[in-house]
Amino acid sequence: MSISSHEEFLALKEAGRICRLVLREMQNAVRPGSTTAELGQIARI
Repeated sequence: MSISSHEEFLALKEAGRICRLVLREMQNAVRPGSTTAELGQIARI
């Protein structure tokens, strides 16, 4: 992937920040017996 502008860089940085937050919430929710549907619901919130 090539980044051709500072705006693209900032957009990708923000996307990474959002992914980090979502993954952290999903990680905190994982328990034995958790389903992918439950984790998917967290990702959609």
